Amino acid sequence: MVLDNDEQKSRIIDIVSIKRLGTPEDNGLVVKFLREEDSSFVASQT
Repeated sequence: MVLDNDEQKSRIIDIVSIKRLGTPEDNGLVVKFLREEDSSFVASQT
């Protein structure tokens, strides 16, 4: 998702529990974890 302005970013940050947007590094760590055997218990349903 591309955020066009600071107001959009602020609204999203307000509802995210860690109060910040994810970084490319954050996303990379998730991908790395999901490719490992330790993630075999993680299900895709919420």
